[in-house]
Amino acid sequence: MIYLLDTKLEKNSHSHFLCDIIRKYTDTKVMLVELDYTLKQEELFSVIEYVTEIVTPVDIVLCPWIVPADDDLDNLFSTLAENCHVVVAAGNYSEPIHKYTPARNPDVITVGTLNKQGLIAALSNFSYKDDKQIKWVPGTNYITEDRRGSGTSISAALYASFLAEAIKKQDYSIVDSYIEEQKRIVFDEISNNDK
Repeated sequence: MIYLLDTKLEKNSHSHFLCDIIRKYTDTKVMLVELDYTLKQEELFSVIEYVTEIVTPVDIVLCPWIVPADDDLDNLFSTLAENCHVVVAAGNYSEPIHKYTPARNPDVITVGTLNKQGLIAALSNFSYKDDKQIKWVPGTNYITEDRRGSGTSISAALYASFLAEAIKKQDYSIVDSYIEEQKRIVFDEISNNDK
């Protein structure tokens, strides 16, 4: 199961876009844990605690958002990561991840965005050498049937999809293979458009 922590599922919503991306790469079930942008801190804490109670070790929690660095929230995400795989977006502010939770958390998988040339996208948050490692996945100008978008949430959704397939096949090494295949797809798109 992939638990998506995102906004209400409506046509053209962010959560709908991410679900479309996930469904393209895995048949693992997605369950939306609905969040409102106006959630108070205590309410957000309650949501993370609830998810921590229901996940299993083979589940994935996908967090496509960040908030200003918060030690208490980081602690909740660390506890969540003890119970399942947690994949989070690095953020789209062109800033270091150490300013943001849960991206800075050492216990989660933080995913940044590569552009179509295979370079770190200008919008993507990043990590300094002394910070944690970021997984880099293409995520600019991504197109589904309903929408086009760019950002680290797209890259994180792709990574979560690849990880779901790896869990099903009990072979975590294939995540990197899927990322490389995604890079090839993007590179081929560019090559074909240049002709």
